[in-house]
Amino acid sequence: MLTKPHLLVTTSLLLSAAVVTLAPAAYAGCEKDNPHANCGAESGGGSGGGDTTSPGGSGGGGDTGPGKAPNNDAGGIGAPPANPIIQHVPTIDLASSARDSLTVREPGVHTSPNGKTYVRVRTGLYINADRFRTYTAKAQAPPTGPPEQVVTATAKPQGVTWKMVESSLECDGPGAPNSTKCGYSYNRSSANQPGGKYHISATLTWSLTWTCQGTCDTPGGDLGPMQMTSFFDLPVGEIQTGDKSN
Repeated sequence: MLTKPHLLVTTSLLLSAAVVTLAPAAYAGCEKDNPHANCGAESGGGSGGGDTTSPGGSGGGGDTGPGKAPNNDAGGIGAPPANPIIQHVPTIDLASSARDSLTVREPGVHTSPNGKTYVRVRTGLYINADRFRTYTAKAQAPPTGPPEQVVTATAKPQGVTWKMVESSLECDGPGAPNSTKCGYSYNRSSANQPGGKYHISATLTWSLTWTCQGTCDTPGGDLGPMQMTSFFDLPVGEIQTGDKSN
């Protein structure tokens, strides 16, 4: 009657020893010095062996493998994308920006005779010659680095409008000192004008166009006219003639 229980206990002890003997062999296959090891992930721990009176404990959770930093395929660990997406800027917006960058100056007002004239005397009119010229300005996108688009705004002088109070006239050039090619003759003196002078003006008009190079919506266009005005108060007198009759 005592032989069967004794045999059962002996068999249980032998099985437990087999588990203990095989466990190190399982871990030996994942050592770093083993060229055939696969240590990328480890399985969960096995259930603990129980004795004859209590069940074995449940196994612990497995390791998920060595920790790794996130890798950005575009430029290495944590690097931004090598080729960031550039947002396209409407070409007309660049054209407006180039126009706003144009630096033009007031034309200035000059007369010949200088500073004063007389009724029925043809008076030469001219502006500063260096203001009657072509101006250009550029805008690009993106503002730094290799540009996707480059827009050039161009302002070309068209002519000068003179307002003489009595009348107005157009001259296709800047005029010149001691020249009456662009000129005017007053019919009345300025005696009855505010301050005793005619408040005259010269308006220089440029035509504005733009062109674009690169990935442009359109190759170019018209931005309309640009104007700058200068003012001057001109006294106009009358020439008194004496009566030479006897």
